[in-house]
Amino acid sequence: EANDLGMTRMAVSVNAASAARVGDFERAIRWAELHGDLSDGVRILGESEVVVSLALARLQRGNVREAAQLLRSSEYEGVANRYAASVQALVCAMMRQSDEVERLAAMVAGTGTYLDQIFALWALTLDRSRRGDDGGAAEALAQAHEVVSKTDDRLTLGYQRILLALVTGSDPEPAANAVRAYGVNPAGWHLLFERVLARVAPAEAG
Repeated sequence: EANDLGMTRMAVSVNAASAARVGDFERAIRWAELHGDLSDGVRILGESEVVVSLALARLQRGNVREAAQLLRSSEYEGVANRYAASVQALVCAMMRQSDEVERLAAMVAGTGTYLDQIFALWALTLDRSRRGDDGGAAEALAQAHEVVSKTDDRLTLGYQRILLALVTGSDPEPAANAVRAYGVNPAGWHLLFERVLARVAPAEAG
């Protein structure tokens, strides 16, 4: 029975991470809440990763302060460490903490999963673009493109094209429609990108 519960927790953690990484924040939140219902301690199987996934989902929803609190309140070890750092970089980009974005992106560079690296580079792209450093933003986005081009992840490439359109002032809808063609709503990542690029501090969503 304990073994079955552990496998269930791991499955929930994987599903929460998968949903958050494709920008389906509502599904990620539902999975994370289910993981919480299964929890009986602070160091259970998959807990670190599911908390990071919940933080990413909250950030995609617009709850930047809640995302930051989730990341502050947990410890991350092993595989979750670079995932946490990449999501923290996005939180810092949203909170206009440019020095931290640069530090975290440097920490993740060349380590962790390819998605960890891409998320950190997206944070770097967004923060630099918001500050008017177009050359630095282009450099970070090119690095992200190099990482994703070594994979078969067409969905992440689609999100990257949305980001490229936003930072260059182009129409993001063709790229967004390409993401929709995979049966995925691009709103989670699209809105996160737009909030970071906004010239005013983001309003806290409910």
